[in-house]
Amino acid sequence: MHVQGAGFEGVARDVSSLAVGLIALMGIALVATSSVAVEPGYPVAINIQNASAKVGAKAVIMAKITIGDGFRVTDSYGHRLSGLSAPDDGVEIERRLVRGAVQDSSIVFAVVVTPKRAGTHSVSGLFRFSYHNGQELDIRSARFDATVTGTE
Repeated sequence: MHVQGAGFEGVARDVSSLAVGLIALMGIALVATSSVAVEPGYPVAINIQNASAKVGAKAVIMAKITIGDGFRVTDSYGHRLSGLSAPDDGVEIERRLVRGAVQDSSIVFAVVVTPKRAGTHSVSGLFRFSYHNGQELDIRSARFDATVTGTE
């Protein structure tokens, strides 16, 4: 299985201009990238870039699902990240459900969050996505676990 690096080239064109503007204006730094394989033997890699921002400022957690060689993202499927929640009240999540944008052989998600207190806060949810090899279609789910760090 090939695990793709954390490059997110071209993400800005699929992220709302509001989120992009907020990132640019507030100088939000994306930190700590993690890579996870969904299950051994499946052609899927998930990369997550955690976020950091001043308390009260918006930040964006980026997630990218990359589909391996010989497979394609199912364009007609409603790829989504749902059930987004935080175990503490230290972070506000703008939407509980985020739709994925298909880009090349990947699906990109932008989760807008606002840290309400200083420190590191967990955000979790569930990906639902689909890919195919031209003959068989596969619908998958995978855990989403990320963090946002609030700074003063």
